[in-house]
Amino acid sequence: MNSSKTTNTIEDEIQSLRDHVREYRKALNDEGVWLFLATLGCWGVSGKALQIFAIVVTILLFGRRLQDRLSERRPFSKIIVAIQYRVETELDEGDLPGDFRTI
Repeated sequence: MNSSKTTNTIEDEIQSLRDHVREYRKALNDEGVWLFLATLGCWGVSGKALQIFAIVVTILLFGRRLQDRLSERRPFSKIIVAIQYRVETELDEGDLPGDFRTI
């Protein structure tokens, strides 16, 4: 196909994936501390049934908060498969820049 526009678009997608991984790790680190503290608080609740209910609610709330902070909803594996598909279908072998041939 030999289209630099396609190459730039794929390069942009790869960069977007890199940014998403960084964003995910930062959000996970930020929320992880609070999730740990909330989990410790759940253990302080009396009664086994209430503890289980509290931990389930805590995990659901923090899972939702984490998802709200992320711009991309697809799992990493699906993003990578989509990029690989575009590379395989839209580019000829020589079109891909050298930096991306080993991905």
